[in-house]
Amino acid sequence: MDEVGGRLKAFRLASGLRPEEVAARLGISRAGLYRYESGQVAKIETLERFAEMYGISVPTLLGIGVEYLSSAVAFFERLRQLEAEADEIVAYGETPFCPFASEAYERELAAALREGAGTEAERVVPLLRARRLAFDARRPRTCAMLSAGELSRLAEEGLAGAAALPPAEQRRRCGQAGAELRRLAGLLEEPPADVQLGILVEPAPGIGFELVGGAGRVTAALSPFRLGARPNIRLGVGLVTAAPEAVALHRQLAAQLWRDALKGAAAAAFVRSLVEGRET
Repeated sequence: MDEVGGRLKAFRLASGLRPEEVAARLGISRAGLYRYESGQVAKIETLERFAEMYGISVPTLLGIGVEYLSSAVAFFERLRQLEAEADEIVAYGETPFCPFASEAYERELAAALREGAGTEAERVVPLLRARRLAFDARRPRTCAMLSAGELSRLAEEGLAGAAALPPAEQRRRCGQAGAELRRLAGLLEEPPADVQLGILVEPAPGIGFELVGGAGRVTAALSPFRLGARPNIRLGVGLVTAAPEAVALHRQLAAQLWRDALKGAAAAAFVRSLVEGRET
């Protein structure tokens, strides 16, 4: 029921409804709503009413099979909840870049998201910040693999949510991206404790994923949302599942990707070459 409560909160945030609005529609008190979101046992009839209001299925609320999340708000809230209890994270794509990013990158990402997604970004940005702070506080064992193609696009374009930018602003953003990539190169050479970092050259999977483990349970989260060059939080369907087959297949994929990834000095040299190629 703790996980059911977490899903109830994630879908409420995604709906944009205030807690008092949800409580009024269900005919319960605001305190009652918070109790359900904290994991209080709810009757199936109550869950059906929640599901109908949020436009989802009861199996999704119960975590049976796969949770389908068409809202970036709901997806990143669920990821935040899972990571807050995690002892280990294995990730591929753009997502793992964010926990190790600088505050300057975080500010640039927030600005780019606002350019491309408007009000949706105002709800996503605090969740990304909360994930970053929770990661810094907990520091779970982490194996993060980044897409070389996405890093190359970041070096070439910088973070841009708008279709076209003035040349001076484009140069500024590319400069900021270059500084962040140099910082990443340093982390590749000397990663933090309990952290493994690698760069995966093409060909590479087109969708990012995380395996988040804690308390004897591992969950796979597949993200269509982009947090690098040309970020996207408007369109896509994220998936979250603890199904053993899905977790096992993604473990196998992660092991293969890690074997193929550039690591250490070789990875750092590759990342620096992206910046130097842009500057020349």
